[in-house]
Amino acid sequence: MKVATVILLVAIVLASAVERAAAAPVETKKTWYLDCYFNKFVVYPGAITQQWEQTPTYSQLDQPTNALMRVVEKVRSDTNNQSLVILLRPGSVMLSRSIRSLVGFQYKNVFLDVLDTDELIKPGKLKLSHPEGRNTHLYFECCNNQIFHVDYSALHSQSKKLRDEMEQRFKNKYKEMLKALEAVVITNEYYTVNTSRLPVHLTELSRILGVRGEDCLALHRPASRFRSVLSKFVPKDASTVFLIRDDSFKVFRMARDVAESLGFQTGFELLARNEKLRFGEPGLGLPSY
Repeated sequence: MKVATVILLVAIVLASAVERAAAAPVETKKTWYLDCYFNKFVVYPGAITQQWEQTPTYSQLDQPTNALMRVVEKVRSDTNNQSLVILLRPGSVMLSRSIRSLVGFQYKNVFLDVLDTDELIKPGKLKLSHPEGRNTHLYFECCNNQIFHVDYSALHSQSKKLRDEMEQRFKNKYKEMLKALEAVVITNEYYTVNTSRLPVHLTELSRILGVRGEDCLALHRPASRFRSVLSKFVPKDASTVFLIRDDSFKVFRMARDVAESLGFQTGFELLARNEKLRFGEPGLGLPSY
């Protein structure tokens, strides 16, 4: 009888525990993947596809009935258990910018990465970026599968000095000032400043034709230009921002690996094929970190 009583008591305790567990809210973490192309996106899990003839506008995306906004609302409302990974493919520049504006990066559960056109999504292989502040941004352009140090800080400093001098010299004589600005050349090893844009406080850069950056092989070298630039900064105070063209995901990934191995936070901005580099004040005029 005593054994039977003990067994009964144990059964009652176990049943009570199971009942409490069933009544308690179950917290399950879920990651959504938003795969962006030129004129469509695919939401995973579920492979829900939404496609247009051309790249959709912001207003076309901002519809409560589409799959994107349903996922966004879930991610916004449950930041502890729901996360969103936005994957950018070649050609998805304009679509991805609209989506990122809709999503907003005030949420710490939204991340980014890039994938080539036919590359499969492998969650364990992704390197997720999330924008966070640093005092200094180190900009690098990835183009033709080469990497170029933009050295925005030096070019911006020269540009600002020139603009201030011209504004003081010409006062309200805009046409004369513009003509004088266009006669001045500000350049470095890789880039030339479009001085005609300085009056509107915009530093617009064009890469010099024919110059070569560093390719993947050069990045492996301990004495590479890229590593040399990074060595002049302290990782806790600076972050690397990669400005990526569609043809340069390979060199970007390698440079990102190098930067992260040295302790630097990394971010990126996907650029259209012929899009110029435009920096406003205090930073890049396009969406960036």
